[in-house]
Amino acid sequence: MSTFSDLTAPERSEFWALLALRHAYGIGPLRAKRLWDAFGSGLAAAEACLADPAAWADRDIVPLPTARKFAEEQWREQA
Repeated sequence: MSTFSDLTAPERSEFWALLALRHAYGIGPLRAKRLWDAFGSGLAAAEACLADPAAWADRDIVPLPTARKFAEEQWREQA
């Protein structure tokens, strides 16, 4: 069984992005899966929203107010 320290740098980034999605307000498993599918990874989805919250809203996956909350990184403490 792997531990966090066994992960490569890209794997750690993906892990943290998935934790962010898991702990974000208004992002449940279904939306997280849709974001993953739309952007190709949790990291790509998170980076897209952090750069521009409309990236999620424009794809009709997450409402803009929820995307803005994610971009404010309110999930960071819980993750």
